[in-house]
Amino acid sequence: MDTNVPAPVWEMLERFIEGQSMEFADNYRAYRVRDLFNKNAYDEAFQNGCCGFADWKVTIPALGEEWVIGCNYGH
Repeated sequence: MDTNVPAPVWEMLERFIEGQSMEFADNYRAYRVRDLFNKNAYDEAFQNGCCGFADWKVTIPALGEEWVIGCNYGH
C-alpha cells in the first residue's frame, strides 16, 4: 500500500474487500478525486494486476474527501 495515501483510505478499502470475500486481493490502489492525487500510482497498480478487478468511488468519513479505491483479485 502506498504510504502517501492516508490510513483511513486503506482501512475503507480493507472493509470493502472483506465484505466482498476477495480471498486473493492485491494491487491495492487509491486516488483522491478532487485533485487526482496519487492517480498515476493508481493506474500503474491497475495495469499490473491480474484476473478480476474491483473499484469503488467513496467518501472517506474521517477525511471528508471523495476517493476512488480498488484492487485486483483472483489467482
